[in-house]
Order: sequence, then structure tokens, then C-alpha cells
Amino acid sequence: PRAIPRISCSTADVFGGPGGAADLYIEITDWSTAVQVFVGRNGSGKTRTALALLREARRQVDTYYLASDRLFGLTTAGHHGGNLMGPSGEFPGVTPSPEARQAAKGLSDNYGLAAGALFSLYDSPLTRIRVTAAIQEALGRTIDFSSRNGLIDPMVNFESLTYPLLRSEGHGLRELVVLLDAIYRPDWSLLIVDEPELNLHP
Repeated sequence: PRAIPRISCSTADVFGGPGGAADLYIEITDWSTAVQVFVGRNGSGKTRTALALLREARRQVDTYYLASDRLFGLTTAGHHGGNLMGPSGEFPGVTPSPEARQAAKGLSDNYGLAAGALFSLYDSPLTRIRVTAAIQEALGRTIDFSSRNGLIDPMVNFESLTYPLLRSEGHGLRELVVLLDAIYRPDWSLLIVDEPELNLHP
């Protein structure tokens, strides 16, 4: 555990409009519980609260955020500051160039997209081993995150099959890869995930 200071937000921080610091909406002072969860019906302000906490937390600690639409950019509709679609219209993977890394970092930092997860898994052997081991234990699949044809193009191995994670897998396994990367990567003190259960089997 890393030290996380008191984080608080006013009603104006969360919902906008007039209001000051004295109009306290939420305050978290005790971070001794490893996981804290907001539960509420649709439209009750969970995402707005998470974003307000994110803005405040980033002023004080390294914070990593995954939005509810985090997989956008890891699908056939994705691009990272430039079109990376192959001639067939499929997403062929990500180039490990400095420009692609910077674009992915911007998408991750500004929008909570998971574009940076591929670079994290490509660059960090320890994170890659932990994610691969968890997926193999849970689902009986292994994933190879090494580059192919100069691109980061993870391949799934299941029994006698080998196929690309980004083009031939459903949202479930991609969500799991992204969440496990977020959990195991070492570059944050606070992780905020909007709708962490999306597309995951119970």
C-alpha cells in the first residue's frame, strides 16, 4: 500500500454549477480498505463522482483511470492519433514507436481508454507474467504479447488454436486483460475504474 492523502470534492466539483469547497459532496480519508466501490442506479452520479475524485487525486498522487468505454481504441474502430487500420479494415496491432506511445498515453490520461495497456504489457515482463498467469489459471488460455511484424499484436493460444486477441476475441477476454494490466502495473498509487464488471462473466 502507498500513502494516499485525504481526497474530497464539493457538489460543484461533481455536478458543476455554483458552489464552493464548503459544500462537501464526498470525502475519503481512510484508504485502509484496498477496494472501495460506489453502487447506485443509472444516472445517480457515480461516473461524475469518479471523475471529480480523479481530478482531485491527480493533484496529489499517481492515479490511473479506466473509463467505461475503455476498450474503444482496442477494437476495429480504434486509432491512436493516426489510422492504424490494415488494408482489410482490421486493426492489425500497435506500432511500438514513440509517437504511438505518446498518442496512447494521451488517450489513457485524457479519456481513460486502455490504449496504454498494450505498451504496459509489452514493456513490463513482470506485469505480463502476472496477467498471463491469471488468465491461464482462470480460462486455460495463454497470451503472447511479443511483437509480430513490427506491431504489438497479442496472440491467444487455446488448445490447438492460435488467434489474435484484438481481432478474434470478444470483449470479455480483452476486458480481463485490460483490468489485470491495470491491477498489476506499478505506475499508480490509486486506480479508478468505471464499471469494472463490464462484459465479464460472474
